[in-house]
Amino acid sequence: MNLDFSDEDKKSVEPFIEDAKFDGKLAYKINDEIMDMDIYRYATEQFVQRNDAEVYIFAVKKEEEMIRVGFRSKQIDVSGIATHFGGGGHKLS
Repeated sequence: MNLDFSDEDKKSVEPFIEDAKFDGKLAYKINDEIMDMDIYRYATEQFVQRNDAEVYIFAVKKEEEMIRVGFRSKQIDVSGIATHFGGGGHKLS
């Protein structure tokens, strides 16, 4: 990911990453504050790089009445979950 962020933007994702739950196989984060989607993408990428879970689930408020849920994995096909709920993506989404 080649998004250009200020140091302040990069620091703003640290609480997101540090507050995520991680049990060895599953990592998840629920964020009830509205988050810019570029920052969200950067934050999820950083979290996945720093942890060794099998599946990552992120729920982030995109707008006041809209929550974005994302699934990531380094090795398990999680696309079926997203497809079931009307989303898309690729195997390791």
